[in-house]
Amino acid sequence: QYQQTSLGYLDINHQITSKITGSLISQYQYSTFKDGQYGGSTGDSDVSIGANLTYKINRHFTANAGYNFDELFSDIPGRSYSRNRVYIGLAANY
Repeated sequence: QYQQTSLGYLDINHQITSKITGSLISQYQYSTFKDGQYGGSTGDSDVSIGANLTYKINRHFTANAGYNFDELFSDIPGRSYSRNRVYIGLAANY
């Protein structure tokens, strides 16, 4: 069993100030099952939306914070879900 998938996405980045960058990301994915138990069924639709802010502390360190929302719609019982994620982080580069 495998899935055949089509995907579309949009990624927008904007430098708000010299140290702050914002981004918006959205994605839509449509998959149909081929062969196996669920072959020929409608399949899955997956929607994801995210927003992120990055703050440049100096040339070696950045801090970021964001939010993501994901939702999967499926014809398979018990497979659908909604998920909210919030994150903060610190990155080091050399």
